[in-house]
Amino acid sequence: MPDVCIEIVSNREGDELTLSRKSQQKGKTLSQKELYARIGVSYYAVFDPLEQLQKPEEMDRSLLRTWALREGRYRALQPPVWLAAVGLGLTLWEGAFEGVSGQWLRWSDAQGQVILTGAEGQAMERQRADRLAERLRAMGINPDNV
Repeated sequence: MPDVCIEIVSNREGDELTLSRKSQQKGKTLSQKELYARIGVSYYAVFDPLEQLQKPEEMDRSLLRTWALREGRYRALQPPVWLAAVGLGLTLWEGAFEGVSGQWLRWSDAQGQVILTGAEGQAMERQRADRLAERLRAMGINPDNV
């Protein structure tokens, strides 16, 4: 069973919050959120970057809503979102990702700092190495010969 399920809304047809689908148990209709609660997914998050689900009973003018499963029911988490059982947070981040600028859903640490992707971490380390090489050159040391 996954600990976290994140739905990214692209249209109004995904059953994320209020639309229903038939469950295999007794023909009862369940929302996607109710289905995940029933099967025991600890955290359920919905990210609505295009603002498709903005009624008060849906996203309530928020781009990110997150719930934690408590006693068989989902309880809303307030920002900043920390998913204690998995040791990760969720945050909205403004910036460029893979060449596209916008607002993105990102993993974060306990302090709310965005966790870098592999490519971002490599770029940061490359910049750090370049700065160090420049300092060595300024001291008369060729870093390529060390």
